[in-house]
Amino acid sequence: MKNIFSALFFSLFGATALMTSCSDVPAPYEIMSPGDIELVGDGSKDNPYNVATAAMKQDGSTAWVQGYIVGVMETNVDPFSPNFAAPFNTESNLMIADSPEEQNKKNCIIVQLPVGDIRTALNLKAHADNQGKPVSLQGKLTSYFSSNGLKEVSAAIFNGEEIGSEAPTDKDNPFGLDASNPVESFKADFQEQPDFVPEGNFNSNKNYNYELKGWKNVAFVGDRKWSGVVNKDNTKYIEASANKGKEERYEIWFVSPALRVDALTDKKVSFDCAGAYFNEKNSLKVFFLELVDGKMVQEEIPVEGMPTSKDHEWVRGLSADIAKYSGKVGFIGFQYISYSASSTTYRLDNIQTGNGEGGEVVPPAPGEDPFGLDASKTFTEFIADFEDITDFNQVYTKEGWVNKALAKGNPWQSATFKEDKYIKMNTFNTQNGDNVESWFITPAFVVGNKSKLSFDCAGANFTADMHLKVFFLQKDASGKVSQEEIIVNEIPTSGNNYAWAKDINVDLSKYNGKTGFIGFQYTATGNGSTKGLPTYQIDNIKYSGENEGGEVVPPAPGEADIFISEYVEGSGMEKYIEIYNPTDKEIDLSAYTLAMHNYSKDGEGGNDSGIKSVQLSGTLAAKQTVVYKHSKAESYSNATAISDEVMNFNGNDPIILYKGTENIIDYLGIDNKGFGKDKTLRRKASVTKPSTTYNAEEWEEAAKNDVSNLGSHAMN
Repeated sequence: MKNIFSALFFSLFGATALMTSCSDVPAPYEIMSPGDIELVGDGSKDNPYNVATAAMKQDGSTAWVQGYIVGVMETNVDPFSPNFAAPFNTESNLMIADSPEEQNKKNCIIVQLPVGDIRTALNLKAHADNQGKPVSLQGKLTSYFSSNGLKEVSAAIFNGEEIGSEAPTDKDNPFGLDASNPVESFKADFQEQPDFVPEGNFNSNKNYNYELKGWKNVAFVGDRKWSGVVNKDNTKYIEASANKGKEERYEIWFVSPALRVDALTDKKVSFDCAGAYFNEKNSLKVFFLELVDGKMVQEEIPVEGMPTSKDHEWVRGLSADIAKYSGKVGFIGFQYISYSASSTTYRLDNIQTGNGEGGEVVPPAPGEDPFGLDASKTFTEFIADFEDITDFNQVYTKEGWVNKALAKGNPWQSATFKEDKYIKMNTFNTQNGDNVESWFITPAFVVGNKSKLSFDCAGANFTADMHLKVFFLQKDASGKVSQEEIIVNEIPTSGNNYAWAKDINVDLSKYNGKTGFIGFQYTATGNGSTKGLPTYQIDNIKYSGENEGGEVVPPAPGEADIFISEYVEGSGMEKYIEIYNPTDKEIDLSAYTLAMHNYSKDGEGGNDSGIKSVQLSGTLAAKQTVVYKHSKAESYSNATAISDEVMNFNGNDPIILYKGTENIIDYLGIDNKGFGKDKTLRRKASVTKPSTTYNAEEWEEAAKNDVSNLGSHAMN
């Protein structure tokens, strides 16, 4: 076996090189020969997986994969189709294989190419001569176009050059933690567990893979996770046990969402705990987990009063003190360790910020976002074909998607019929007269002028008050979600039960340039029956976000784009940011995000607390400014100024303007250096466009607390 880069080297430098034995080829560069079935590589940069191995490891992990560029999945046709011969019409993906001559999709990995340098260098639409060349890529091993895939590509090696930035590996961050969008409080009381418990058999519904949005249930060692349990008195909690397990040792974690510790008045996390069959070899411990330079660091938090005797007796209001982590963003992890030969059972309930005894908990935003939508990351394409369904008649979960019941009834359930897999919604387990409302919502995306979203739909047992509606949802800077119905006439409302309407298109044209979500809303009235239920089914939700000519919606900066025009870092909370529209047209601000890279210390040298951001809203007229200020700032009294807590910088926190949520168009400051402490900075009139890098020559300095020029800007 030979590494594909070595093979190319041999072809270029002649037959003499072929005398080198296979044993002389470094192990990291071996790939599978035809007929091989062994795993090749370990997924690292120096020892990447080959394509055959990557195809067997579609587990969501981040890894390096090495292969030949052989084609693309064309998205300009319906249905999408693989193409192994020029010309190529799609630039947003590649297909790679272990052989440069491969033309069978089943032997390929489909690679999602991100907007930027990686796509520019590798895409076959612009560089058909890349076909047949070797490439090494780092990304997430997960299904793409219902095939083996590599998504969220962060780095590549091509033609001897490194492109992009290598992301931390799963060895550095084994739980896949993400601290980019921390919460200010949390609570897990497990009351959303579906109650399908047969009478007299109250533990029969244990599910060793309990899912709760925003939380992680991780089998770190062994094959079990925390189980959801509904007891005979209808109490609901999670439980970990190694009893009768196949493995000798188990290590199972339940991990909270990222938490901004400084948001808590009472810096504690409380929980209830019970145990049984205690054994000194087994343990339940609490940890504070933090990402430092992409690597997970864990520190145990001592908790007094953990149960060590009295089987199944709950200890209420246990408290983990996290005050020492002030200024940090981190996660609370519950680690269960046990052995199947002498298993201890542990139960957890009512995990929440605060001390559990009346201590103050910072509440989430007041009911303005009932779904918990995340607009911080947008996608140019996605698909939900539900082929990942394994547990039927269970609440369907998919990373990045939202499945939520707002009234009575269940969220959307996984379903299958013969070989078909889809999700369904009906009035099961409701009472007569119950108002049922359940939503299934896509990830966020920016609508382009050629964006396309389609889905399949079937209905059954139609009633006058059962509806499936489609909405365009937007989340503004304050966190409020607006919804506007999109009329879709092809959704069946009568006719044969379970007859599929295929490829129903959703008209997105009026939302061009806007960032939003598509929500599928099921509503009906319960009748107390368990038969002939009014039902809707959904399958194959597909989105492609291309503009005319196949170009993905461009976030690139230019003359016709807004930019940061003034920065004030004054006394106390006198903090302001001014944004200017230099164009001749009104600009929709909802397509932009304003952010601050937060460092805790005043001046410079502080701890990195991550990115704080807010999606902008409203419009900005031509040649006009908008001012954002800290809510307690008082010097600038113009009523049009907008208060937002992102405006809490201390002179070492760069200010970032994004188009969308990921693409930087303007950058003010130097990370963790005192570039702006006690200063007012104004963009010079000679500057006509934003810049992705900070250049001090573009700014002129005024006195501290000088707000005399806020609200106006001049440009040559």
